[in-house]
Amino acid sequence: MIYPYYTVQSSSGNPFNTYVSVVNHGGDTKAIRVRFREGRLGAEVASFNLILGPHDTWAGAVIPVPGTNTGARVISIDGSCTDPPFEFVFSPPPLGDVPGITFSNTLYTGARADSAGGGLDRTRDGYIEMLEMGTRATAPSNCAAVRNYVPADWTPPTGGLSGTLTLINVASGMDFTVNADALAGLASRPYFRASADSYPGFDAAEIDPVSVVNANGLVYRSEWTRGLDAVSATLMRFQWMGEFVLDAVTRSKTDFVVTLPTRRQHATATTSTPPFTQPLAWSPNCSGVAGERLTMVYANREGAVGAIVAGGTTGQTSIAPTICASAAVADVTNGAAQLTSGTDGTFVLGSLTRGLAGGVLTGTRTDFAIDSSFANGTFEFASSAGLPLASLASSSRTDVVTGARTFGAHEFSGLPVVGFSMRTFENGTLECSAGKCQGNYGGAFPLRSQRLVRPFP
Repeated sequence: MIYPYYTVQSSSGNPFNTYVSVVNHGGDTKAIRVRFREGRLGAEVASFNLILGPHDTWAGAVIPVPGTNTGARVISIDGSCTDPPFEFVFSPPPLGDVPGITFSNTLYTGARADSAGGGLDRTRDGYIEMLEMGTRATAPSNCAAVRNYVPADWTPPTGGLSGTLTLINVASGMDFTVNADALAGLASRPYFRASADSYPGFDAAEIDPVSVVNANGLVYRSEWTRGLDAVSATLMRFQWMGEFVLDAVTRSKTDFVVTLPTRRQHATATTSTPPFTQPLAWSPNCSGVAGERLTMVYANREGAVGAIVAGGTTGQTSIAPTICASAAVADVTNGAAQLTSGTDGTFVLGSLTRGLAGGVLTGTRTDFAIDSSFANGTFEFASSAGLPLASLASSSRTDVVTGARTFGAHEFSGLPVVGFSMRTFENGTLECSAGKCQGNYGGAFPLRSQRLVRPFP
């Protein structure tokens, strides 16, 4: 499962917390690798093994470490087994000391340093992946015994997991809830590893090199040389879109979250493999780095259309529409009064990672600046330069109406994408029967998308 975003950043001075849950709907015991990746280049900042018994649920929260930009940690008082065990860490009132794991910058500093900064501030937003590594027929007797299990103790994954995340800002009253994106049938062999082992990921050898997707009235069963390409093909989208609201009367704001869950496995600091075209690189405004090129088009509710393009006058920094972060966040502005900020963070989430940009760099910001007459409507992104993924000739496609089956390679165009849009409505403090009531609202909506799959060659 892929949880497209977590954050402990602050918006208008108010910090977010992220609440995470995972449910085992089956009657067996599951071993799950839980991994948190920061948003700039997708480096791991925390991981642990989670053991869920039959019909068990684990819940935790990602909270800021006290202090300014000093990182994040995951905490939980859940009784499910974890390896390593959560240790008591200091949390400010009203929480007090609770069990948790503090996020680390070990994997992007020192000998592993990259071009995206080495501070703990980098851990404050990103995304989460959970991989079911194996199952057991019986429930664990105690956590100490579970931590001594070895790979031979586990049988193949059986699926049946679901999960949610909630981005909650207590001070502003905002609560945004999103489901995790699940991949069915990821592996037919167990691939359990001890928690200290960085294996497995989406490039694990045990992941089945087969993808099955529906598009254009056909079921495409594609075979690949490696499981990673099967995962990316399943997530590939040529176009993705969401609604925006910037109405002045409700002081509305909109952010988009676009996450590339397999970018880290397809690219290094110097190389990349399809569908990605560029090595790993990041800047908050995609200025000075070669990210993945996009097209960005917007329309209002009456059908008028505009586009985000590179441009500007002499002396201005022009940026072609680009995504250059593994978990990118972008806001939209039409110049309305509520869409001004003295900080570099996005308007809704306060993200400093950003990494999704286009147009003209104004100061330190590259908001998606649209025409002032566009107060609401839709925003569409499309991959404009990605390299297609081509499956093996042993692949097949089946017509859903006639049942006719044809063999041959398939070409998937676009980028592997998950994400959502967020919009807010702020009415301030209202009069109500209880006295004063907070009148702020928000909602999160999965990005709508289109696939582009066709026979190849």
